[in-house]
Amino acid sequence: MPLPQRAAHVGGTSAEAKVEEETFVARVAPTTLTITAVDGTCWLQARRGSEQGRILREIELARGEAVRVSATRLWVRLGAAANVTALVNGRRLRDLPYGTVDLTLAGGRLVSET
Repeated sequence: MPLPQRAAHVGGTSAEAKVEEETFVARVAPTTLTITAVDGTCWLQARRGSEQGRILREIELARGEAVRVSATRLWVRLGAAANVTALVNGRRLRDLPYGTVDLTLAGGRLVSET
């Protein structure tokens, strides 16, 4: 049985060693935030990406009302944040403080809170 032949050299490199480049596009799953006003009213402003991003939703929720927003990265300001239950991709965030709070969410998790 004959031995396998080595690949011919092409432009100083072995054709065997030449690898086609592939471009991989990383797909980041959207972050979905669901806010439900459970203990009273709450004002909400949600923006895409950051505090300067496009407004996705701006609403005052009465007790029992809910809103859902999705984006790869979300910036959200909540007034009377302690009045709400917040779910990020179906998982509950810990209790939010009284007063106004700013949240940044990405990758299905809370990135920062101020």
